[in-house]
Amino acid sequence: MEQEGVIKFDLLFSKAAPVTMDSISDLETWRGILREQQLIGQDPDRYEGYSYGNVSKRIGSADAPRGHRKFIISGTQTGGLAQLDNSHYAIVTACDTDHNRIVAEGPIRPSSESLTHGILYDLDENIRFVFHVHSNLHHNSAFR
Repeated sequence: MEQEGVIKFDLLFSKAAPVTMDSISDLETWRGILREQQLIGQDPDRYEGYSYGNVSKRIGSADAPRGHRKFIISGTQTGGLAQLDNSHYAIVTACDTDHNRIVAEGPIRPSSESLTHGILYDLDENIRFVFHVHSNLHHNSAFR
């Protein structure tokens, strides 16, 4: 069985100073809404207890070449935390799908879904945010 919530790409990570709080305020607002809806979180009965869901936003030039469209993303295994601060976000500086590689920096390693986010940013320069969520509706008896 494939393990959920674990980084499955080659990560070239450098410790660096955190992003500014201003740069994540919009992400934290949306993340709070998504956590409230239980679309981001952590549940011991789901995904072997790993946290789930993450948020990101493009930074820098929208017309940067593919593979170099920088973005801020929530750190690995932070879904279970009620609120994040700037120490819980990383910056992905490069995304190399041909070699299954992410280059990132910050105070925390980026989400295990960073490659997916990078692919989406590379698909369209107009994409500004990516929210990766997990719905549990099918497990709720009210929806059966």
